[in-house]
Amino acid sequence: MTKKKEDETAEQTPVVDEVNPLDTPGDASDLPATWEKPEGENLPAIRGESAPLDREDFVTPKLHLVQKTGDLSVKFTLGTWVLNKEISLTKEMGDPLQVVVLEHPHKFFMEHRVFDPANTTPARTFNTVEELEAEGLTLNWDNKSNIRATADRAARVLLLILKPADLESENGFGMTLDGIGNCALVSWLLVNTAYKTAAKRIFTAEKLDLNGKPVYSLLWTLKSVPMKVGGYNIVAPQIAPEKRLADEAQAALQKAFSLA
Repeated sequence: MTKKKEDETAEQTPVVDEVNPLDTPGDASDLPATWEKPEGENLPAIRGESAPLDREDFVTPKLHLVQKTGDLSVKFTLGTWVLNKEISLTKEMGDPLQVVVLEHPHKFFMEHRVFDPANTTPARTFNTVEELEAEGLTLNWDNKSNIRATADRAARVLLLILKPADLESENGFGMTLDGIGNCALVSWLLVNTAYKTAAKRIFTAEKLDLNGKPVYSLLWTLKSVPMKVGGYNIVAPQIAPEKRLADEAQAALQKAFSLA
């Protein structure tokens, strides 16, 4: 997901008070209905109380790893991490990020599609193997005929990225938490190889490494590594636990994101 910088051009709007309706061509129906009325009289009423906001009211930025193909490869370096298709977080392949996995990753299944930039229709997703098989899809490869699976395991991970020390811009890192510092909240999609190298590692840590502690109690190191899969050279994520977060940082995360 290229980085765009668009110059905003201010719209020149005529001042209503300087318009004389007697000089306006056409009949009375063409006249502005608000002319000669007190300022603010036609504004909609604003209620004094708004419904509380929750997670569904926000668009979470996304984390991307730059591959050889795709729109990101045009402007960003191969193997680097990019925030929301706009902000380069690392400079070279292998540069590490410090991240916190905020909650248990959401696992699902996704229809596999051959890369086609012209096809913008979202791939179908399923919650169970039975659902995808009912649509004629499979997670199994046909090794005899060398035909890949038509669906993949996938996971959506909610990550908190700590601001890299060498990143000069504060853009995207406006959130500050006690014991953590400046950070950015992102959604990270893991499919196929990325699922194997990252999602499985997180699931394993939950099962074996945490000893009953919440998943957000760990600080992870996330970096990119070159890998050959099926004869193709790709870039894959590599994630490993770095250390346990201090109690102060865990409490700040729990409060900020209403974590269990």
